[in-house]
Amino acid sequence: MKRIDIHTHAFPDHVAPRAMEKLSAKAEWRAVGDGTISGLLASMDAAGVERSAVCAIATKPGQAEGITKWLSAVAAQCGGRIISFGSLHPKDDDLPGWVRRIAQAGLRGIKLHPMYQDFVVDDKALWPIYETAMEQNLPVALHCGSDIGFKNNPIPDRASPKRLAGLAEAFPKLRLLCTHMGGWSMWDEVEKHLLGTNVFLETSFTSAFLDPQRLVRMILTHGSDKVCFGTDWPWNDPAAEWEHFAGLGLSEDDLQNLASRSAERLLREHE
Repeated sequence: MKRIDIHTHAFPDHVAPRAMEKLSAKAEWRAVGDGTISGLLASMDAAGVERSAVCAIATKPGQAEGITKWLSAVAAQCGGRIISFGSLHPKDDDLPGWVRRIAQAGLRGIKLHPMYQDFVVDDKALWPIYETAMEQNLPVALHCGSDIGFKNNPIPDRASPKRLAGLAEAFPKLRLLCTHMGGWSMWDEVEKHLLGTNVFLETSFTSAFLDPQRLVRMILTHGSDKVCFGTDWPWNDPAAEWEHFAGLGLSEDDLQNLASRSAERLLREHE
């Protein structure tokens, strides 16, 4: 069964050791990989993952250009195995222009993180990003819910399922990927506000935190054709994550959606 991991992270080789040390200390979560592209490819081979989306995060203004160049080169060098999700910072100048440059560079989506980039998902200051992404047919992946690395978040609901549902209603044609099944540690809100809407969900950081029966119910209620397999590598092992989902008792059709078909729909590879 073909597999696509829609949510991973990696860094240039010279940056990876420092980045991984800093992020591991902040999250207090033991990484399973070294954060390099070669490490990601090795983990994919071990897990039978055909392609992975590498999601960058611009943590300060001015990083979009370097991220775009690096991810364009990575995608070209990896024979189609890496799906590049670029990033820009909400305080960058000319947000629509940067979204267009990301699309023109051949990147497949945009990743935004409300905690690392200090924004609220439905703030109208970000609407130029969402509007232009919709115009350029680029999916937008958002970190959703709480974050294991931000225990003292000053705006606890900045990425809440309720806000995300409102965002999806405001931009019904935007392909929105809500990570962590729509809201890490906010599962009650996900079930109340987000399940059944037009957003895509992905599965990372759920296997260790969600009761399996509840996870299955959430997948089926939302529709498995809008749920993508994601791991957040290097924080979780794709082989172990897939083993967990394969053992949930989902039908073959639902598993195929999870494995690759939902991601292909998100990326509009088969329409």
